Amino acid sequence: MKNTKEKISKNLNKIAFTLSLILILYLTLIIYQQRITIHELHTKNLQKTTSDTKYEIHINIPENNYTKGYFSNTLYLPAVLRDNKGVSAYAKASIDKGNGNIWVNINNIMVNPDTQQSIRKAVLVASEITNTNLSSFDIYFDIYADAAILEGPSAGAALTILSISLIKNQKLKKDVMITGSVNSDGTIGFSGKILEKAKAARQRNASLFLVPEGFSTELNLSTKEFCHTYGTYEFCDNDYIIKKYNISKEAKIPVKEVKTIEEAYQYFIKEEDK
Repeated sequence: MKNTKEKISKNLNKIAFTLSLILILYLTLIIYQQRITIHELHTKNLQKTTSDTKYEIHINIPENNYTKGYFSNTLYLPAVLRDNKGVSAYAKASIDKGNGNIWVNINNIMVNPDTQQSIRKAVLVASEITNTNLSSFDIYFDIYADAAILEGPSAGAALTILSISLIKNQKLKKDVMITGSVNSDGTIGFSGKILEKAKAARQRNASLFLVPEGFSTELNLSTKEFCHTYGTYEFCDNDYIIKKYNISKEAKIPVKEVKTIEEAYQYFIKEEDK
């Protein structure tokens, strides 16, 4: 009788162990299928080609059809390395017949997701400002920079202006540079490290540097140790020193604040094209 109970107990343990393994395998299969589904959804929006580092980004753009043919343009972009050194990058863009895709060739640099999203938004805002449907055309961006990593959305305004120039078939001035993100309503948003970027623009021989509204001055916070003796005890604390910089004066380049993409665009086109 005792042996029979032991056998039953062992069999029950084996059954429980087997059921646990089946349950674990079942849950693993569900998780794997969900990851495949998420991956498939993601690759519908971002497909990497096998020939080089290019990404296909699908967006929906309404209204009037784009009817012009192939056109290309180049625009210089100010950037800041992680060591706070200002450098210049540039984006070359072209438009041609296609299926409403955006192609980005990032060469040998890493591009953060926020920069990729600013490219999407730039084309979307450009299409809305010009009231143009780009569903039968593709836009190609080649981005070059003296950096290993390109990050942040502050090139959004420049990329929007570049996209508008493609739609309008207008060449851009090479001696004007801009920094600032682009908002969905066409206004120009935040950008950091303006002074470093302004210096990079001057080094690129730009004659005018455009910044978001309110960003022609910059505050710098530094600390200085202050010590005072109380009896036999010395107490030390920090003084906080705020210094206000005039970007134009410090970087030695004309600086102009702009509020919207349409306002900024006027500084990039020649008088005869206005």
